[in-house]
Amino acid sequence: MKRFPSWTPTIRRWLLTAAAVATIVGTAWIEEDFRGQRVFGEFETECSIEGKPLNYDFYKPAPIPDAQNMFRAPVLARFFNSDETDLPAWLAFEQGKPPLAEMSKVMGNWRQGTPSDLNAIYGILGKVSHSGSDAGPKAAAELILDTLAVIRPDLDAVDAAARDRPQSQIEFGNLMLPSFRALRFFARALTLRAEAEITLGRGDEAFRDVYASLRLAEGAERFPHHITLLMSNVIVSLSLQPLWEGCLKESWSDSQLTSLQELFAGLHPLRELPAAFAAGRAAYAVGYIKDSRKPFWMPEGWWKINVVRFFRLHAGGGDSKWFDPGLERIDLTCVEQSDALVDRLMSSCSPFDWLIRHEAWGTRIAVLAAFEHNQFAMARVACALERYRLLHGRFPTELSGLVPDVLESVPLDVIDGNPLRYECADGKYLRLYSIGLSGVDSHSLSRKRISDMWTTKEGYWEWKQ
Repeated sequence: MKRFPSWTPTIRRWLLTAAAVATIVGTAWIEEDFRGQRVFGEFETECSIEGKPLNYDFYKPAPIPDAQNMFRAPVLARFFNSDETDLPAWLAFEQGKPPLAEMSKVMGNWRQGTPSDLNAIYGILGKVSHSGSDAGPKAAAELILDTLAVIRPDLDAVDAAARDRPQSQIEFGNLMLPSFRALRFFARALTLRAEAEITLGRGDEAFRDVYASLRLAEGAERFPHHITLLMSNVIVSLSLQPLWEGCLKESWSDSQLTSLQELFAGLHPLRELPAAFAAGRAAYAVGYIKDSRKPFWMPEGWWKINVVRFFRLHAGGGDSKWFDPGLERIDLTCVEQSDALVDRLMSSCSPFDWLIRHEAWGTRIAVLAAFEHNQFAMARVACALERYRLLHGRFPTELSGLVPDVLESVPLDVIDGNPLRYECADGKYLRLYSIGLSGVDSHSLSRKRISDMWTTKEGYWEWKQ
């Protein structure tokens, strides 16, 4: 009789146990995959019933004739197409171009009432003024224009496209980064050139650059995707600086201000937000299913449940409670409640909240859209105020004085639905503002003004000149 070592039965039991455990785990794994697929399928059906299917092509705007579309002008079309924007090609285009990121540091901050400091360009470019340290802003403006001369044909072509093509429709590829870099590049260059032109008293040329830059923002704002709303905000923040400084220096004519005012009147980020969220959900939901970021230990079914929970919380789901696109208002109480919910989920240990913990958006995109919405509204009123000053030699004491001669109606604050606040006691210096995320108007001129106002309750959203 063959004898086995004494430990053989133990090994056999361990192997049988391991096989049993593997069978149970494998069966559970397969069952969870089926469950996740069922949950995701139900989610797809719900989205279709709501009229917001998980099909990104559904949200793309109808094409417009190339001759009408600013972004189909040759200078821009190479960077905005429905196929794939070539990142190496864009990087090659940037080679040898002016250091716009560094040069933009001369720009002021219109929200804080800070004008640009063009003399700082000498230190940025490592140049020395031929006239010494007191050369003045005009010499600095000439240096900026000389530095931008290498891309002058491109900037002039963008100006011409903005003037001659009345519509702005971007076609992003699967990768938005190259397109965003192109948007930011041209916006920075145009606003820098506008600042220099304003300093040199070339109002007509500055207007063309400001208008073209805002048309770039218009294209990003109207494309149905929440990420493009973020792009638009960056461009608007750049573009409004030379507009604000031009108002301070009385650089604009009535016809120019009217054109800008009409452009601002057509931009409504909060109104576009539901479609943007739904389109973003359609673009990302299916992509997330195949995402390589899925933890190796997580069953496919659990990952699909993660995706569903993520988008129920965000795009097309919870976000709709934070704002009313019809009234163009956000609800600060719901924003706070939603932020509290996200905070709780961020500390959750559930494997079904893994994606939320790592990529939760919170309410920031909706608040950003409200912030951008108010920027457009204040800029539109500022143009009307400057037109009124051109007519009467002073600013009105109340915004109602603008209606109906230079403004159809006074825009409402997205925070509380009341007209934008306005103060101008002497007809010379004005203060136009939204109450901001505090939701309270203390009528205090000393409240803190900070640059990142859409992420804090401190400070007003303000236009002051």
